[in-house]
Amino acid sequence: RSAERLALLAGGLAARGEAELAAFYEDLAQSEVRHRDLFASLARSHGGEAAEARAAVLSAAEATLVAGLPWGPRIH
Repeated sequence: RSAERLALLAGGLAARGEAELAAFYEDLAQSEVRHRDLFASLARSHGGEAAEARAAVLSAAEATLVAGLPWGPRIH
């Protein structure tokens, strides 16, 4: 979920007039999106339906864990 968090950080910085820093974090967010897409594509090409099923299980587990965390600013 780093891409989403970095994009939120970039938006917050942009709203505060920190354009240069916002652009830096937006670039990082886009890089994370590319990494996510690459790894997902590799998993699908090598693992097929099993990889899709495992990704769904991990996503649900992550959602449960994150829902139980206290709110706060964090990236990783």
